[in-house]
Amino acid sequence: MIEGKITPTQVATLAAQDHRVGLSFNNKLYGGVSGDVVHEGYLQHSLSHDRQKVVIKVGPGVGNREVTAARRIHAQAPSFPLIQDLLSGYDYVVYPYLSGDTIDQRVRAGVPESTEEFSIFARLHAQLWEQTQKDGISVLDGYPKKLEQTKEILYKLALKDNDGKEIPVADIAHRDWRVNGRSIGRLEDVIDTTSANIRKSGMGVLTHGDEGAGNAIKEKNSGDIIFIDHGSAGVRAPEEAIAKILLWFDATNVNGRGYSLNLNPKGVELQTKEQTKPHIHRSVAAAQTALQPYLKDLSSDSAISSYMMVYLWRELHWLERRGRQDAMPYLLAKSLSFAPELQTSGRGRSSYI
Repeated sequence: MIEGKITPTQVATLAAQDHRVGLSFNNKLYGGVSGDVVHEGYLQHSLSHDRQKVVIKVGPGVGNREVTAARRIHAQAPSFPLIQDLLSGYDYVVYPYLSGDTIDQRVRAGVPESTEEFSIFARLHAQLWEQTQKDGISVLDGYPKKLEQTKEILYKLALKDNDGKEIPVADIAHRDWRVNGRSIGRLEDVIDTTSANIRKSGMGVLTHGDEGAGNAIKEKNSGDIIFIDHGSAGVRAPEEAIAKILLWFDATNVNGRGYSLNLNPKGVELQTKEQTKPHIHRSVAAAQTALQPYLKDLSSDSAISSYMMVYLWRELHWLERRGRQDAMPYLLAKSLSFAPELQTSGRGRSSYI
């Protein structure tokens, strides 16, 4: 294990020691918001002159996480399409280079087949859950362990009112809120009720852990959808994974088109304007249809709505890193659109998008 920042030279040296292979680094493809860095490069075995194009992911503990998770998923759900037998060390992992675009890229670009592909993406996740469902889990991974951190993210958020004054959410959470024409009551009550609805234990499923559409590639040659970046796999409530799938494009794609924040004697009024591109909405609607058995049978509106809200609250934390600060009011308003269902024990809501 390497302390501090890990360099390509260190990774290449470790790969030579661990596996008797050569790794050469070309372009840095991107740095994820988690801090891991992804490079393009080449792998060459010591007894061969052939070079294989690869993608090298570097970060503290990333190799250990991804290989452990891949083995765990494959052992319990062998048909889930992810890459096995990864070359790795504790702080790096080497993937074969996959030619093709991510599902995220294809949906955003409006590729004609992308609506069906996003539906398949959702069904593949659901099949993983079906194969790994377990009852009586004492402590679920994911949101139950992060509720206090999530509330801190929300209370630290600041919005500008109509006069340009920056207002911390913590200063107005005790007031009654009206969001896009709907009364939701006091924000602090909404936050507390939402937290109470997040299950700490009970039925859980093995999830990929990061259900963003950027973590699945439509492989150009085979046409298969292959999942990557599964290092966060764990046993979670399926509602958490559903929220990430259905709200992914809200969290990462939709930009705010202006908003109004007005404080008056009656409380707080938040009005937002946003526009989801029709082809993206069609793809998400197709995914919702694919997940309908879970949405129909899993639990109440209050539970599903609570997970939807927490997912968007957590995404507020990443907006600044993604350069999308203008979307903060929209994501907050979108999250609070689920508030009327917090007290609903039955199943009445027909759509979560």
